[in-house]
Amino acid sequence: MAGIHWIRILLVFLLMGLLTVKAHAVVAAPRDVALVMDNSGSMRRNDPHHLMSDVVHKLAAGLPAGSRIALIIFADKAELLAPLTGVESSEDVVVAPLAKIDYSGQRTDIAAGFERSLYELRSGCRPGVQKIVILLTDGIMDTGNASRDADRNRWVREDLARTAQAEHIRVFGIAFTETADFELMQSLAQTTGGGYARVLSADGLAAAFDEIRDKLREQDAAAAPASVTPARPFPVRWVAVAIGVALLAVVWIAVRFAILPKKPDVPRFALVEIGGGGGAEGQHIYAQAVIRIGRSPENDLVVSKDTVSVHHAEIRFNEGMFLVRDLKSANGTALNSRRFSSREAFREVPLKHTDRIRFDAYEYEFRLVDTEEAQMKASGHALPETEVRPGSGDVDAPVSEVAVPVPKPKVGEEKRPPEEKQGPVPAAADPRRMAETWIKPAKCKCPNHKGIDATEMCQACKQLFCQYCVEEIAGEFFCQTHAPAFRGQSKV
Repeated sequence: MAGIHWIRILLVFLLMGLLTVKAHAVVAAPRDVALVMDNSGSMRRNDPHHLMSDVVHKLAAGLPAGSRIALIIFADKAELLAPLTGVESSEDVVVAPLAKIDYSGQRTDIAAGFERSLYELRSGCRPGVQKIVILLTDGIMDTGNASRDADRNRWVREDLARTAQAEHIRVFGIAFTETADFELMQSLAQTTGGGYARVLSADGLAAAFDEIRDKLREQDAAAAPASVTPARPFPVRWVAVAIGVALLAVVWIAVRFAILPKKPDVPRFALVEIGGGGGAEGQHIYAQAVIRIGRSPENDLVVSKDTVSVHHAEIRFNEGMFLVRDLKSANGTALNSRRFSSREAFREVPLKHTDRIRFDAYEYEFRLVDTEEAQMKASGHALPETEVRPGSGDVDAPVSEVAVPVPKPKVGEEKRPPEEKQGPVPAAADPRRMAETWIKPAKCKCPNHKGIDATEMCQACKQLFCQYCVEEIAGEFFCQTHAPAFRGQSKV
């Protein structure tokens, strides 16, 4: 899985590199420009040769591909000469409408022209396209009424300027001659994030438009440098080299992780208490490479007795086999009643199925769960429904909630703790009633009463039942099926 993870990372970086190559070809973004020009009579005196037409034509031709331009004039009122139209048709957009500019107006209603430009840009808005207003005048607000002029000046500075700011429309003002309202141009530029210029004569109009164009480029470069970076050819051979290196890396990683040895699966094993009363009763199933046994609650199997060391021993799976290792415990560890531990050194011995391990006086049987289940299935024995407490700790493989079955001992092969001695078999006892010591699985449920623990074993069929399903005869328990056969013998 780690190899696949690294392969995905390499492919992502390769794709990012190819996209970066493409990004070098991005060109300047298109714009929508509204050019607002003063058509009052004073302009005839300040631009006697109508140089404005040549400047406007040059402006339209220099806009990025996909841009549009609108022409608006104002004097006594505002007039739309040309709506927003693509610059590819600049001859139709610019040349013909400019013929209507005759500088014949009596007044200078700057507010009307500015408001008309905002309306044109908003009504023809294209998402993601920059919106620009270029406002040119050679005078101040003049409607013939001083009070009305003051109101319209306030309207432009406060309301219309804020509207432009909210709509992300930048205003570039040109104050033509010394008599123009330079402060108004400056205020509009600062509020909307545009720019302004002062021109003293018609000969300076071209330079003023060039200044505005340069200002636009600077602002675009600050916002998105890639948008104005000229396309730079990227050698195709380097793309091929990058792809080849990436493919070699992918192959290397795939081969590397394919030949790595896989971490071996740890067989499930169980520890079952069979003597000493260590407090860790029942069966404990584990599926991890290492478990620890000791008195401390931090251990995987806790034996809460003072004679057991804090970290007494451990069981680990290594190179296909299980080993039990004593951790220099105070009272030692024994395998099949033979002590192998030492207080001076760590010692370990191999384990096999059904080995008995004793930690001080507390004995447990080691069982391979999968092996025992296979034996039970092969012999046709049903697996008891036992509640199992899985071991704690990091588990490398999932532990299924399967009971560790306890095989029935054969006649004559009885399991007893080392301390317990085999007593003589009464002469009158039936051979089937030989006193066999049986290890009860933890918390089995009675087959007749599913909600009650099975705590007693029938000495005839060796099945576990609850106390309500057995009958005590001569000190031994029998199930309801076999009890009648033994009642007569108890009276003899």
